[in-house]
Amino acid sequence: FRGNLANFLTLLKMIIKFAILLLNIHPDNLLKKDTKYSYQRFEFIRHGMKFKFGLLLLLCVGTCAYGQKNCLNFHVIDSAPLGYVDSNGDKRGVHIELLKNIEQLSGICIRLELMPYARILHSLEEGQHDGGILFRYPQNSSFIDFVEHVQDMQTIIVANRRFKLSSLASLDGMIIGKTRGTDLSDSINLAGKFNVVELNNYGQAAALLAKSRIDAIAGSALVLYYQLSHVYVGQEPIDFANKLVLGTRAQWLQLSKKTPTSIDVVRLKRATATTVADPSYKALMQQYYGVDWQKVNQ
Repeated sequence: FRGNLANFLTLLKMIIKFAILLLNIHPDNLLKKDTKYSYQRFEFIRHGMKFKFGLLLLLCVGTCAYGQKNCLNFHVIDSAPLGYVDSNGDKRGVHIELLKNIEQLSGICIRLELMPYARILHSLEEGQHDGGILFRYPQNSSFIDFVEHVQDMQTIIVANRRFKLSSLASLDGMIIGKTRGTDLSDSINLAGKFNVVELNNYGQAAALLAKSRIDAIAGSALVLYYQLSHVYVGQEPIDFANKLVLGTRAQWLQLSKKTPTSIDVVRLKRATATTVADPSYKALMQQYYGVDWQKVNQ
């Protein structure tokens, strides 16, 4: 079943048809004037249909429960614009919509949960949830299967306008914020060389930079661009030309190795590749990151 809505609707239609038929049966419709067993015949048919109706209802409940049980539980990083709750209480974001498209194409039921980044890797390692989209780190291959590439993301450092970023040496004495648990470069160990403060999410980092509580932020260029453009409304914006490039990280759809082996990974892989290759993916990125998203990510 795997959450296939079509199967559920088919069963529901069958139940409704039997219910309508059962409710429309009346002894007068079955009576024959010359048959003294007419009422017995009616009772026999009515009880038989009740039995069938009960079986169908039980089948539906069991099927629905099976479908729910066999849904994949996927994280979405709880940080706009990747995943967040809007003013109407609805979950929105790039990864929310991307994973919904993958669910639709693959036919595999996926339940989405917003999670702080710091919890995600431990949860995957323990098998507490099944997967989601993350940067690919080879060192995590002992407990994660990498299913399909999604997007390469440039990682950078941007700073308050009073600082000029020309080299790593220009970071000396600065307070640099980064999201807790993220590893942004294979070659540069920021925490080992500079004054780095770990924060809960990009939104917190952007707010602290706007208040000059920190001097710079390290992270994904696109997410920083989104967050800072929302924080610096009515103010002189951060100059994204004044940046240090740390490297590139690849976002991948990933599964915990403790995910049930019955999951059709090939179908999930194909659905992801098809979704990312479709022009609607670029439209989705533009919707959240703006028309210059590809330029910002270079």
